[in-house]
Amino acid sequence: MDYNHYNTKLSNIFYASKNKEDIQDSKYKITEIDNPNGWSLNEIEHLAEMGFIIEDDHTFTTEIESLNLSEMEESQDNQVVEIYKTDEGYIMKTKRKYVFETFNKLIEFIENTETDLNI
Repeated sequence: MDYNHYNTKLSNIFYASKNKEDIQDSKYKITEIDNPNGWSLNEIEHLAEMGFIIEDDHTFTTEIESLNLSEMEESQDNQVVEIYKTDEGYIMKTKRKYVFETFNKLIEFIENTETDLNI
C-alpha cells in the first residue's frame, strides 16, 4: 500500500493546500506601483515614515518590543511585524495574522493598538 499518497493529502489539509511558494507568489511586489491592485507610492512612504523597512520584494518589516507577561520570565523580547499585500488585502503578521481590506484600515488598526504593539 502506498502511504505517501495519503500523507500528501493529509498534509494539504493541515497546510490549507498552500505551501510557502504559493504564498510568496500571491504577494504583490512593492516595486510594481503601476499594478492597479499593488502598492501605491503614498502607502510605501507612509510605512517608511512609521519605521518599516523593505525586507524583500514583497514584505515590509519592523521590530517591536513585546512584553513577556509570564511570571517566569521578566525579559522583554523583540517581535517582528510583517506587512505585505495579496489578493486577500493588506496582511499584517505578528504572532497572529490580520487581514485588512484597505490600507487605511491597516493604519487605523496600528494606530489604535500602538500601545500594545509599540510601533
